[in-house]
Amino acid sequence: MSDRKPSATLAIICGLAAIALLTGMDALIKALSPHVSTIQIMLLRAAASIAWIVPYMLVARIAPPSRDTFPGHARRVALMIVANAAFFYALGKLPLAEVFALNFIAPIFIAIFGVIFLGESWGRNTVIGIVLGAIGMMAILSPQLTSFGHSGAPLDGYIAAIIAPIVYAAAVVMLRSQARSEHPAQIALAQMTMIMAVMLPLTAATGWSPLPPIHWATVAVIGFLSAAGYLLLVKALSVITAVRYAAIEYTGLIWAAAIGYVFFSEVPPPALWFGAVLIMLGALAATVSRQK
Repeated sequence: MSDRKPSATLAIICGLAAIALLTGMDALIKALSPHVSTIQIMLLRAAASIAWIVPYMLVARIAPPSRDTFPGHARRVALMIVANAAFFYALGKLPLAEVFALNFIAPIFIAIFGVIFLGESWGRNTVIGIVLGAIGMMAILSPQLTSFGHSGAPLDGYIAAIIAPIVYAAAVVMLRSQARSEHPAQIALAQMTMIMAVMLPLTAATGWSPLPPIHWATVAVIGFLSAAGYLLLVKALSVITAVRYAAIEYTGLIWAAAIGYVFFSEVPPPALWFGAVLIMLGALAATVSRQK
């Protein structure tokens, strides 16, 4: 991956690809979650990501992250740990598409935080994109809201699924600020190393669950999807604003619904297809808007 910043169009493609890869990673984590704890999953994901990122940095001759950048990384990583822990916990409790439906509170908060903390502006098409995405999210979520408390899904899963996107939105805005001055691989390595450092003692304290060989293969794929997706995500955020990226986030729900149907036999309700169309239209409106 070149140090040169991509064009706006290429940055949007990187963002869309990042969402697809990271959604695939989430699906594998969902499959792994019945067998290991959330803490161990976070440790394994970080370690497996590092195993892919370090060789890439060596081949590409990318310097390790500067020590001066660590305080900023530490603040963002603290938020990411909370967001990831809540999200992965929710994945083990709720259907994949439902977790993603709740997770799409995040784009709204990414847009709001981008305006408040980064001084970004809301172009007309971007606002249309966010509104269409929000309506699509609510259309998808409406069956779950009307049956809330009667579906048998645990309340703690819903609470975790709501906490995760709000904290994640704050972390993405911080990431956008750092992405403008640091290489994606440096940011990814710093984040995964810090997460691993935190999760190691927590895993030791809570206990290690042995994994069969097939699960280790799953961990390796999780690491690849995590590393590649995160590098593309940071590359996209080095160019496009957090406000604009917020609308691209909505496309993850389409991937989640498809993966949930194919691999977990989770049949999407009709409302999901209606919402998915609105989400796609919203993402399209935002991505063709003029860069602010």
